[in-house]
Amino acid sequence: MTGKCSARVNLDRFGYISAAYTDHNHRPPTLKKLANGKYLRFSALLQTVQATESRKIPNYEVMNLPGNRRLIMYKNYTFSYKNTQWSKKRYLYCSKKYSMKCTARFRLNEKGVIFAAFTDHNHQPPHFQKCPNGTYVKIS
Repeated sequence: MTGKCSARVNLDRFGYISAAYTDHNHRPPTLKKLANGKYLRFSALLQTVQATESRKIPNYEVMNLPGNRRLIMYKNYTFSYKNTQWSKKRYLYCSKKYSMKCTARFRLNEKGVIFAAFTDHNHQPPHFQKCPNGTYVKIS
């Protein structure tokens, strides 16, 4: 299964199918219909994280660091938003995205629940120590 797929659908000016060639050279995509009616496409490595809205304890932790910085700890790895404001709803990327070319990432919904995650890392997790004042300090 290599190369571009030659499957095509032609529509007439009214939006009806006028011609279709449906022989695909790949598996169909995995789609998840969201509550707003839109679809979210998952790659083979992207997995749905089972999270319920009623969960009282989140499965990630916001880490406050010295210098008024913060990271998200998820499955012992640290993540942050890259090139965006914290208020935007985008992917959080592994802290080693640039230095180690790590592609791990996850996404939060409007309620702060993880709904999609790709968590395969190409490095070991960092080590942090929690201080009595609630901040974290990186160890080695």
